[in-house]
Amino acid sequence: PQRPSLVAAISRDLDRIVISSLGGLLVSGNIVSKSDWDHDAVLKFFRDLSETLKVPPESILIVPGNHDFYRQNEDPERFETINYQHEMSYRGFISEFQGAKPLHEINQVAKISIKSLPYNIVIGLLNSARWTSVPGFFEYGFVGKEKYRSILDGMQSIKGAPSLRMMVLHHHLVPIQPFERPGMNPARPISVTLDAVEITRDAQEAGISL
Repeated sequence: PQRPSLVAAISRDLDRIVISSLGGLLVSGNIVSKSDWDHDAVLKFFRDLSETLKVPPESILIVPGNHDFYRQNEDPERFETINYQHEMSYRGFISEFQGAKPLHEINQVAKISIKSLPYNIVIGLLNSARWTSVPGFFEYGFVGKEKYRSILDGMQSIKGAPSLRMMVLHHHLVPIQPFERPGMNPARPISVTLDAVEITRDAQEAGISL
């Protein structure tokens, strides 16, 4: 038998667990692998997903993963200046799918209201796929206090109904590997966010639930 498409499989599973409508979707990165962007295929998938699940593009909330950005050369002998061209394929997709400006701020605050719930869901979207200047740590997660602090402030500024506050980023805040081995070996295990301690502490102090 022919395998169902991913969109069809998601729709079928939602029907199976009796989910009739969605307030939004969260996509936590790695839309593509190794920055191999087939924009036509990616746009078709997300447009099909939006139409099938009846979730408008602006309610599909997306943060980038490390595979969504061009992987900068890590060889210190051939190190190149960062010029942010590595983000442009991802930004082009978001611009075409959601109508955002190409140089929009990736870190954002979103609010989802669901009629059946007595509270809002306030979501902080963080880009953890930023380059850091620490040698050998290019694929580890890094957000930066100046970025996540403004998102926390924006989440706290939303007034009105009580809210469930959550933050979304691609990289893990706690290790999922038995060890972390930084270095120039591309086969090394990688998972954690370099500033995870600061993010977790400040998020707890700001009343983030998830």
